[in-house]
Amino acid sequence: MTKFIIRRFINIVPALLGVSIIVFSAIHLAPGDPISLMAGEEASEETIQLIISQYGLDQPFHVQYFQWIGNALQGDFGTSIRFGRPVADLILGRLPASIELAFTAIVIGTLIAVPLGVLAAVKHSTWLDLSSMFVALIGVSIPNFWLGLMLLTFIALPIAFFPMFGREAGLWEGIVSFFSTGSLEVFLNGIRYLILPAIALGTAGGALVTRLTRSSLLEVLRQDYIYTARAKGLKESVVIYKHALKNAMMPVITVIGLRLGATIGGAIVTEVVFSWPGVGRLIVDGIGWRDFPLVQAGVLLIAILFAFVNLIVDLSYGFLNPKIRYE
Repeated sequence: MTKFIIRRFINIVPALLGVSIIVFSAIHLAPGDPISLMAGEEASEETIQLIISQYGLDQPFHVQYFQWIGNALQGDFGTSIRFGRPVADLILGRLPASIELAFTAIVIGTLIAVPLGVLAAVKHSTWLDLSSMFVALIGVSIPNFWLGLMLLTFIALPIAFFPMFGREAGLWEGIVSFFSTGSLEVFLNGIRYLILPAIALGTAGGALVTRLTRSSLLEVLRQDYIYTARAKGLKESVVIYKHALKNAMMPVITVIGLRLGATIGGAIVTEVVFSWPGVGRLIVDGIGWRDFPLVQAGVLLIAILFAFVNLIVDLSYGFLNPKIRYE
């Protein structure tokens, strides 16, 4: 397994290098001048040239890239043009909110999707199967920004329990508060702000997992060893949950892992709709401000998280199926 992990880390390097080149090129080719926005309309030419020199924007393109990637390898992602603060500090300050939202969305979607997919497979071709697939089809088809707006309009607006926008203390702060003071107030307040954005973000992924669980379990239930298990007189629940579901979950785990990485990056729209103070919203604001260092570091961070989530998913296969060997 050690060789496998080392090989995967080596394979991650060129992928991240490619992402860094693409995002660096795209943000520099985008129209707009961050220096004019930063200096103001009445700034003198001398002031503008001073700022350009300060941020190294007067250097050739390839020189700027190699300077940026060299500093990034040392943990220095530059200084935000908009805020005048280290980009790493800005992103690390927003990262817990994004991870909390993405993880909660995946958990909510999975806890609903997997049982629903199992039910659809076990009750194949019945009204329960058709109803489950109809619900899953709607979930896949609805854009998360539209669902977010509907949740705000028909749930958050009339029900005072659900806040419209923003985020106060997170779940981790609520857990710490509970163990230190014995009060659940901070934790419940975090749930209030989190639940609607998590539903909006996790619905499409949950619907996809429902359909995949159903199709994967149906395929496994047609295998010979399932017929043998039933012929031995095993209870149907034992056949389903002990023998069939474990093997059927292999592709499902893959998709859940990919969805976690994609959810972190895809949370941008949801964060904007709910004014969630995460990395995605920070990147969107950075694009509007033409904040090159901020956008570059944010996208690169999402790519790194995606790559490491994929690695963790690959390693989880060995726990689901001991026959798998990493070579």
